Amino acid sequence: MFFIYKRHLIYYNPNMKRRIIQLLSFFGINPFVQNYLSGTIYKGNLKSICLPVLNCWSCPGACGSCPIGAIQNYAMYTKYIFSLYTLGIIALFVSILGRFTCGYICPFGFFQDILKSITKKRVRLNRRFKYTKYIILLIFVFILPYFLKEPWFSKICPAGFFEAALPLIAADPTYLSNISNFFYIKVVLSSIFVVAAVFISRPFCQYVCPVGALMELMRPFSLSGLKVDKTCLTCSKCLEVCPMDVDIYNNPHDCIQCGKCINVCPNNSIKIIYPFKKDKADV
Repeated sequence: MFFIYKRHLIYYNPNMKRRIIQLLSFFGINPFVQNYLSGTIYKGNLKSICLPVLNCWSCPGACGSCPIGAIQNYAMYTKYIFSLYTLGIIALFVSILGRFTCGYICPFGFFQDILKSITKKRVRLNRRFKYTKYIILLIFVFILPYFLKEPWFSKICPAGFFEAALPLIAADPTYLSNISNFFYIKVVLSSIFVVAAVFISRPFCQYVCPVGALMELMRPFSLSGLKVDKTCLTCSKCLEVCPMDVDIYNNPHDCIQCGKCINVCPNNSIKIIYPFKKDKADV
């Protein structure tokens, strides 16, 4: 009876487990809930730790650092060798888990999933636009910070606006006295992002995220990933439900391992392979 109930529950709500993990991950990465009320930022020793997800350093609840912020610091001041460790951390996670952290751990990915759940209507852009995140990675994370000595990606990052700026201003309006004119540009960009995220599944992840760009470059060396066996009917049902619009047949490196494709595959032809578990993912 329980098995039947469980199967029934998974069939009608395939994302339930992932949503629970995403919610728990949010509070795990942002445990200092009291800071949201006081408008303060944790600055303790844990801030020396980076996870391969987009969670702003200035987020009131954050206990760790943003990997992109660390990389920008290295680009600006090459003496900060710690920033090099960030690339190693990302490579380690990708080599073992692929982009699992994007699908299950990243708070900003979770935020986009919530926005997309507002409507079932979906707009798909040409997959060629996905290359823009590599351009953003190169220009805004490496080149501009190196030459201008400022963290330019942080200036435009909508994650920083929603995770840090808004909560801090809401808790302590005096922060408004310290904002620059560039802040209003960030407001406009973030507003455009919100509208886009309602109709386009994970637009930031697909077209902007520099963490995702780094992970995709490392993904071919990962021990984890999608596997489509010979029983595949090429019915394209997996393509219809994929939140990342992954070309599962030819280029699955953008996969965040959410498991939606596995749930809709009529022939059970899709598996997510991990180095420690080589059977179909339990999603």
